[in-house]
Amino acid sequence: MEEITLDDVATFARKMLATQPTMASWGNVDKVPPYEFICKRLQ
Repeated sequence: MEEITLDDVATFARKMLATQPTMASWGNVDKVPPYEFICKRLQ
């Protein structure tokens, strides 16, 4: 791959936003928002 174009980034972003997010937390998770909250914010 020689270079990444703006179209490449847009295509990748569309694919990422078309599916449910994967969420991982480590350490003190008391302040981590619930998965459902994050999903709603990304819609």
